[in-house]
Amino acid sequence: MTRARIGAAAALLVAGGWGGACAPPGAGAPVLERAPVRAAAVDARAAARIPPRDPAHAAHYLAFPTADALTAFLDARSAAGTLVSAHRGGPGPGYPDNSLQTFERATSFGPMLVELDVRRTADGQLVILHDDEVSRTTDGQGRVGTLTLDSLLRLRLRDAAGTPTAHPVPSLAEALEWAAGRAVLRLDVKGAVTPEAVVGAVRAADASNRVMVIARSPDEVRRYRALAPDLALSFWYDPDGDGRLSLAEARSLLATALATPRTVVGVGSVRAGWEAAVLDTLRAHGIRGMVSTFGALDSVAATDGAWEAYCPLVAAGVGVLVTDAAREAARAVRACPA
Repeated sequence: MTRARIGAAAALLVAGGWGGACAPPGAGAPVLERAPVRAAAVDARAAARIPPRDPAHAAHYLAFPTADALTAFLDARSAAGTLVSAHRGGPGPGYPDNSLQTFERATSFGPMLVELDVRRTADGQLVILHDDEVSRTTDGQGRVGTLTLDSLLRLRLRDAAGTPTAHPVPSLAEALEWAAGRAVLRLDVKGAVTPEAVVGAVRAADASNRVMVIARSPDEVRRYRALAPDLALSFWYDPDGDGRLSLAEARSLLATALATPRTVVGVGSVRAGWEAAVLDTLRAHGIRGMVSTFGALDSVAATDGAWEAYCPLVAAGVGVLVTDAAREAARAVRACPA
């Protein structure tokens, strides 16, 4: 799948959208959780902290007018082909995990699903940090849940080597603003953050056209569906705990209401294995199968530039590569025969 084909598919959807929109929850729907902050102050601060759009990345930006247009793009039967999900935003030397500047850099590699980590602050806000304790990834100390949003936004991030950077800790509101017209965010929700809080933040930012939430279980998928039927989700379905989705398990999943083109389903990993027949079965129903490439494959690719190692996954029609080597995976998507 070439970058041109991905860009063409996105452009077509932006122009035409997709019919059959799911209506947002109406009267009697679960009440969304709203953050108790000064929204105007957060918005004003965000505008000054968000990296500007880079014209050199414009060919890779993803933009969708509606949540339904995003769903049409994610439909496994669309022309989009294999997509890349940059784990923790695609960090590298000088570019720390969960940084808006790192996210922007990732879009230089190709069209991106940008995975990030969402946590709750002491004052009930949502912030982007991986760890519960901030000392490994920032120049601060303490647990995220005991610190206010204002105090966290003053911290600066460290890269994977522990080197301090000038990159500030971002709020979820800032990340949602950054993503508009640039990328799709995959929200990895941590700790005490509730689906109500996540959906409330997405609705407040009018961001359902650029968000995919990672659900932890079938029950959580159902909870998000009740709150926001138009929201894209992804989850790993592994009833027997062996790390991979069997053909029988895939067929069982398809018999439920959990699997729709709005739901990307994990089918396995390079470590645990994955089945091409499962990908084909899901694809026939418009459902993307995602495979994790964490571990040796990503390590070798990132170190030696051995992007060809991803070609068998691209050729098999893997819907999403969940990777720590976003640059190399994106090159494979462009160059490997599909």
